[in-house]
Amino acid sequence: MNVKKLQLTDFRNYEHETFEYCDGINIVSGGNAQGKTNLLESVCLCCLGKSPRTDKEREMINYDADFARVNIEFTSRYGSADIAVVLSKKRKKAVAVNSVPILKIGELLGYLNAVYFSPDEIRVIRMSPADRRRFLDVDLCQADRSYYYSLVKYNKILNQRNNLIKKS
Repeated sequence: MNVKKLQLTDFRNYEHETFEYCDGINIVSGGNAQGKTNLLESVCLCCLGKSPRTDKEREMINYDADFARVNIEFTSRYGSADIAVVLSKKRKKAVAVNSVPILKIGELLGYLNAVYFSPDEIRVIRMSPADRRRFLDVDLCQADRSYYYSLVKYNKILNQRNNLIKKS
């Protein structure tokens, strides 16, 4: 899979920006607080439907804007495709693949895969087994959509069981 083009509109510190990538390795460099991590976050948003950095979508929208838009064009073994994510302060997030709306985030998984590894991910080594499982679950969900749905069911059942145990 290769990312060809990334367009950001009012996403964090980017007002209107387009990045075009070539085949092979692309290096993103710049000074501190220039938006390198925001750029990577936008790619992960298109891959996973959520940010690896925050659960609050409003934080990804530029302070002066009402919405943010991320468009990514890429090629995969199935050919060229694009994903668009629109975040709004007033409405739910909208996701589309090749201009077809996605109703459930699980439907997005597998189109474009990415592994987000930041300095914060050192917790995979230092912290709990739950953090290691979460890191692996994200990757496995991208590789196999049925794993994602099974994981969602498992977590729901686990929460129900734990709630029953607390009530007894």
